[in-house]
Amino acid sequence: MEHFFGMAFWIFTLSVTLSGCRPTPKMDLNLPLLQTVKCPADTTFYSPENTEPECFTSALECVFKELNGIARWECDDDSERIDQALEALDEMIDQRKRNTSSVPTNAKQCACEKLPVLSFDGFLKKYKTLIEQINSID
Repeated sequence: MEHFFGMAFWIFTLSVTLSGCRPTPKMDLNLPLLQTVKCPADTTFYSPENTEPECFTSALECVFKELNGIARWECDDDSERIDQALEALDEMIDQRKRNTSSVPTNAKQCACEKLPVLSFDGFLKKYKTLIEQINSID
């Protein structure tokens, strides 16, 4: 019985001590919040698809431009979810730019205009896939 309490004490102590040593959480960039935004059916967005790692930062910048431009002006966002997502996205872009390995080797291959054009729902799905790709590599 004495060993049981000793083990319980050490398990508790280690758990509390090591709980502060968590890895940096992966970002979801407020994607669930963006799903509440409503856009007209005919509104289209350049959507990241099959993005190569060297184009991740450029793809995030394209998403930022689409959210800051078309989505902000044409979509119904009473709760200001787009602004919240833009703040988180801007932080991630800045973080990636500080990392020199995330700079594209050829800017033309990563141009927004090369991306497929989709509805807002399709755009969000492709954006989620991009974030999952980035999180799996970083």
